[in-house]
Amino acid sequence: MGARWLREWCARAGGGTGSAGADDSVAVAVARVLLSRAPGEEAAAELFDLLGDATDMDAVQELLALRRAPRAGRLPAL
Repeated sequence: MGARWLREWCARAGGGTGSAGADDSVAVAVARVLLSRAPGEEAAAELFDLLGDATDMDAVQELLALRRAPRAGRLPAL
């Protein structure tokens, strides 16, 4: 499956205004935040910095919930 879902999620969350390379770099940065051990509020702040203040709070919370999801063989659909 790869990380295409995350790149697509970032493009939607950011309004899809960036180039493919920019979307990739944002997705990589978001993945680093999700894989970090930063507390929830700190991770949320980092995600808003990466994705922009216009990003929907519910979308960020949904993404952060993936950090707490059991490590199954596949990721939930977004």
